[in-house]
Amino acid sequence: MYKEHYCFATPGDATSLWRYMDLGKFVSLLQKRALWFALPSTLGDAWEGCYPIGNFDRETISARIDSLGLDKKESELLVRSAIDTVSNPYVRDLCGVSCWHAGDESDALWKLYSAGTGIAVASSVQRLKEALGDDPTYVYLGAVSYLNEEQAVFPTENGFWSLLWKRRAFAHEREVRAVVDMDRATMEAVQAQIFSPPGSKPIQLPTAGRYVSVDAGKLVEAVYVGPSAPTWFAEAVESLVSHYGLGCHVRRSKLAALPPALSLLGKNKSGGEA
Repeated sequence: MYKEHYCFATPGDATSLWRYMDLGKFVSLLQKRALWFALPSTLGDAWEGCYPIGNFDRETISARIDSLGLDKKESELLVRSAIDTVSNPYVRDLCGVSCWHAGDESDALWKLYSAGTGIAVASSVQRLKEALGDDPTYVYLGAVSYLNEEQAVFPTENGFWSLLWKRRAFAHEREVRAVVDMDRATMEAVQAQIFSPPGSKPIQLPTAGRYVSVDAGKLVEAVYVGPSAPTWFAEAVESLVSHYGLGCHVRRSKLAALPPALSLLGKNKSGGEA
């Protein structure tokens, strides 16, 4: 179920959300009636779940802690603790994430994540909250900040903070991120890795993520096929949606529509429902 948390700036309920995926992931959503929350270390960006460079600046950390008015010994312990916290990359895998694009349809994300035979699930913040209603797992939802990794400094008192920023090069993603705690077995393996001696061989984690049940009918407002998807693919997706009783429209990406000058020549064969 959705739960508010002070670390997460949750967009308004009416905010449109898009999830771009390949056909296999779409079938998994329909079959399992569940969302996959991946470990941050598996997402392809080495910076996922890691703190920015500013968090490693000892003078900055010391200045912030000195403002608390603690004695010298206590301040030094907190400085060391803060640096140890941001220096351990294994901490990020205590959580799983599901990534969504906020706003309008994105040509860049079609090309990045779903190629010619991709799927985009259109939803909204409200739909996602309602779709998570029956699962007892707490799911937190917040917009990602895009920052200069050399200057930014993030809080360290809660591990969630490290999952809520990315470098400015990824700003086109306009990501809203759903986050859950991992299952007990994975968390225990991650914690063993966190406290293992320096130079130890990485522990093999039992999974690359976890599923959280959703009501797919509430989650999905519409399903889109990519702008270059062939007709047979659109028809196959329509059959899948019908077979699993999703009860929504299958549409071709609006980016497939031709400009009026070409439409007037009778060449517009795309757009609208597939």
